[in-house]
Amino acid sequence: MNDPLSSLTTGPEELAVLLAHGSLNAIFLAEHADVAALDDPAQGESWQRQVRTLNDPAGPAGGGDGIYLIQDAPPGGSALPLAQFFNADGSSASLCGNGMRAVMRLLMDRHGTDRAQVQVGHSTYLGRRAGELAPEVPAVALALPPISFSPAAIPMVTEREEFIDQRLPGLHPTLRFTALAVPNPHLIALVESYDEQLLVQLGQRLASGVPEFPEGINLSFVQPIAEDELFVRTYERGCGLTPSCGSGNVASRSVASRLGVVAPHRRVTLRNSGGISASWLDGLGDTSDWAKAQPYLEGNATWTFAARFDRSLLETNTHPPMPLSQKQEFPAETQAYHHVWQANREALAAAGIDLPA
Repeated sequence: MNDPLSSLTTGPEELAVLLAHGSLNAIFLAEHADVAALDDPAQGESWQRQVRTLNDPAGPAGGGDGIYLIQDAPPGGSALPLAQFFNADGSSASLCGNGMRAVMRLLMDRHGTDRAQVQVGHSTYLGRRAGELAPEVPAVALALPPISFSPAAIPMVTEREEFIDQRLPGLHPTLRFTALAVPNPHLIALVESYDEQLLVQLGQRLASGVPEFPEGINLSFVQPIAEDELFVRTYERGCGLTPSCGSGNVASRSVASRLGVVAPHRRVTLRNSGGISASWLDGLGDTSDWAKAQPYLEGNATWTFAARFDRSLLETNTHPPMPLSQKQEFPAETQAYHHVWQANREALAAAGIDLPA
């Protein structure tokens, strides 16, 4: 089976990484012997320095949008694999949905299974193979924890029990926003036309903290473009504007149903600047109990390259650029996904979505 991490032999001072992407949201995967130890300030600080170097566009790995550290479980036992995600700036996050699809593919390939479970903090994620998004573009379907519109889960400072389709005059005079956790915190605005400059401007303000969101929050603009089809663009705290945000896609699709744009059970196509995915909600039935809503996210999990790096040089960001001869690359997967990306950009252009080249 295709398990690039296990095929790399590393010494104690080396770090083996696999760069994967979901809708061009580039996420590193690496093994860690004790994920729980990352709560230790000394270890956490060391990892954060290495994370920043790996994700630095001018660094030895060419940059990325974050990293999942994975502690696989021994076969035959009841324990689940563990994982923890770090944003590109070294801060931690509850979830990277696009990256979690890559984690699931890695574990399924490694163990020769069609399903996998991974524990991140107190949440358990389930994944399964979902065929191919296109020829040679493997897809994974991911079940996420139930969504929450509770301000305490976000967290958000408000006297409202839920913040649904409301204005935030201190942020923008006319846009209406909905706040939720999936479990990452997201603020969603449905728009009639996409304005990237405005998204970045508001996203930067929110990422640095405003009175309603003292810890910052991710911001998505969502534009309906066809029946059961949404364009989503997200400014993420910790990494800025990325080609795609998995939890942002799920949050956006959920808000679209909460506001009556699409039915919860419908499979919605989500178009980002980096590609396409799909999302749907189970568990609501004829009720309006959103605590029972089980969100799903389906999309590609594509390998880019695997490589070894010297940990000490990563910590000091003095690692020289890595020669191509030291990488195991996956050109067939890269080329196959490019066709998906190209078709998606053409569909967005036809829908009048103006994106930078």
